Amino acid sequence: MGKRKKSSDRGRIARRMRQMLDVPLEGITSLSTVQIVGDREVSVTGCRSVLDYTTERILLRVTSGHVMIQGECLEMESLLSDRITVCGRIHTVRTKMPQEGEIC
Repeated sequence: MGKRKKSSDRGRIARRMRQMLDVPLEGITSLSTVQIVGDREVSVTGCRSVLDYTTERILLRVTSGHVMIQGECLEMESLLSDRITVCGRIHTVRTKMPQEGEIC
């Protein structure tokens, strides 16, 4: 329980700092972000590794868990340090946070 409260406190503090400093949240925390542009593009920051990659499914390990992108004709358009952009016909984007004690 203590970990969850501590993590939520960090998130709340980071959001307040972002509001005060007017900077993107990912610039001051280790949180991952997912940006969806229509049904053709998904950008994910905080990407640590690509766990699975097919033209129908891409599974990413991110700083805060996993992100799964499903669709058709999926391609990794760019992969920069910790940011990945996926293009194609996006059907679903799912995130999964690790359970207590689970290692991502």
